[in-house]
Amino acid sequence: MKKHFSNLLKFLNKANRIMVRVCRVFFISLEDILLPRRALCVALGDGEISLIHGFKFLLFRKIRG
Repeated sequence: MKKHFSNLLKFLNKANRIMVRVCRVFFISLEDILLPRRALCVALGDGEISLIHGFKFLLFRKIRG
């Protein structure tokens, strides 16, 4: 019984990942196509500051520096 349940969970996880990708493709907005989104993240630590700059265009995400 555990083996069948484990196989079922693996199948459901894979199906979920596929559905998420399909939904991203079909529900992409015109804004995502025309206007890339940019983000800046600042993290403060003990005596240090970290900065990350990234952007998203269509379904692609890039993190720079």
